[in-house]
Amino acid sequence: MKKNALIGLLAIIALVFTAGIGIAAEPVTIQGQITEDSQLMTEDGEFYEIVDNEAGMQVMEMVGEMIEVRGTVVEDEGIKEITVESFSVVQ
Repeated sequence: MKKNALIGLLAIIALVFTAGIGIAAEPVTIQGQITEDSQLMTEDGEFYEIVDNEAGMQVMEMVGEMIEVRGTVVEDEGIKEITVESFSVVQ
């Protein structure tokens, strides 16, 4: 009996974890300015750490520029992190 309950609990945990990854991986588009700390700051004051992949490294060099970033966001312990897939300068 305990074995079945444990297996059921593990299945529920796996389902919740998998669903969370699916939600986190949805692409988003965010506009903001690149700060001196290599973060993306939106107009409403939210900050996103930029993952240092190839596109992210290019974005981090654009300090002071207003840009539009498309990518995926994950949040861990209140820190938001965006993996940049594409970006453009906002005129």
